[in-house]
Amino acid sequence: MFDFDDVSTYPNDIREWVNERKKFFLNIVPVGSYEFEYEIIHKLQDVRFYDMPEFISFQTKYQDAEFTGWHNTRIEDIDTFCEQGILTIDSIDEGRERFQYLLNKIKVDEVNQNAIISKAIYLWKRDSGSRTHCIHFFFTRVPIINDPKAFTFAENLGGEILNRALKAIDREAYRKEPYKRLWIWGVPCRVKFKAKLKEMKESTQEHFIREIIFYFVMKDIYGLEYIPYDVGTKFGAVLPNDILQIEIIKNFEEIMSQYPDFENFYE
Repeated sequence: MFDFDDVSTYPNDIREWVNERKKFFLNIVPVGSYEFEYEIIHKLQDVRFYDMPEFISFQTKYQDAEFTGWHNTRIEDIDTFCEQGILTIDSIDEGRERFQYLLNKIKVDEVNQNAIISKAIYLWKRDSGSRTHCIHFFFTRVPIINDPKAFTFAENLGGEILNRALKAIDREAYRKEPYKRLWIWGVPCRVKFKAKLKEMKESTQEHFIREIIFYFVMKDIYGLEYIPYDVGTKFGAVLPNDILQIEIIKNFEEIMSQYPDFENFYE
């Protein structure tokens, strides 16, 4: 298993490939030609690694290898979550049933339920394949600390689609009762899981290999640290046995309260 949080697990053959091509990378970014570290990454991002035979070979070789990721979510009941794993909504009927359960739980009347679910169905149909049937995640834990953009996936029960459906109807709905319950109930968590490369979206597979290359280029050629800061997509649910760690975001409310949308929200 290749753990993005543990550089000792990174594939050694990719490291060897990077070091064999030291001159290639130094031609792209000569030592001393940059003021800030991110300038190196920006130039490396312009390199068409995906077309290189060696890159394609790495991607093919590691199809059955397991990689780790971090998924942010708000969990209603941790025991149940551990039994079910990270679920996806794979049909409109399944999504309607889930949202009806949550909206009934906070006592939303039938008329408003229908309006919210209709908007959610529109979003599911519009974004089918990119925002449904899959799990979105961060490569490492570090970028999701104290980052409100990362925390948005743990804002409310019901997840991103319900969040967007409610805000499409009323931008301030999350501040009002009974909808505010969805933003308060449950436990905001970071969930670390493992999955095979072949279960990932094609672009995620490519980014996995690319980020490992970036790490070794920065470390071995420029003597700099690099933390993979990227997001990915896994098709299908994450089974309970593939969950490696569940970490409660203990300072979630404190962090979110620093931003205008949640100022005085949790009081």
